Amino acid sequence: MDRATFADRIRSVVHKCSESYVVRGSFAHDDFHLDSDSGVSLSDLDLIYRCTEDERHRRARDVETALQESHGIELRVSVQPDDHHSPLSPEDASYLVLGEYLRHYYEWRNDPWKMSYLLAKTTLGILRSTPSERYLTVATAINTRDARVAAAVKTGSARDFGRDNARRLLKVGMGRNSEAWRLLSVLDLEPSPDTYLEYVADLEKRESVHPWMRALMTRLLINAMPTVTHS
Repeated sequence: MDRATFADRIRSVVHKCSESYVVRGSFAHDDFHLDSDSGVSLSDLDLIYRCTEDERHRRARDVETALQESHGIELRVSVQPDDHHSPLSPEDASYLVLGEYLRHYYEWRNDPWKMSYLLAKTTLGILRSTPSERYLTVATAINTRDARVAAAVKTGSARDFGRDNARRLLKVGMGRNSEAWRLLSVLDLEPSPDTYLEYVADLEKRESVHPWMRALMTRLLINAMPTVTHS
């Protein structure tokens, strides 16, 4: 399935579920991930709709089901009550990108394909100079081989982006965002429970992060945190 057909099917299902949904993120900007071989997307579908917490979960499940039943498309859907990304400072927007990396790390660490996608998306995302700058714009601005590979992996036309690629790209683009060093500092390590707890504690101090988003990220990271067993 080509990207245009895939995007059209997503928009059609979303529109049928509710004309009031606002699509944001990668499906709004057409830089979503779509594997050219399998037709599988690792991107989340982010929707905005003013509703209660219980209702947003139900609506997300309804859209996921509709995508599966209509076109056999499996996507993780998120319904958010408002656009809390636009007011973010560049530093806080990048900090939330690091949170997404930690959130998915233990879920995806044993799958080289998904980890390549996670590294590429995180590296480009954390190097944005503004919260609205898109992944492909970052890659074009830096314009190194690693940046081009990251863009290809992020959108699905390639599958291999490793830690060495991420390190080089971060070092080249370090001046674009002061938060880039945080990702560089965790690339060689398995994030520990302390990494997650320190992140959550720092998140409390991020003034441009909306309380709803702060609470959501905190909950997601506590659930994703590795457990420590004692012999």
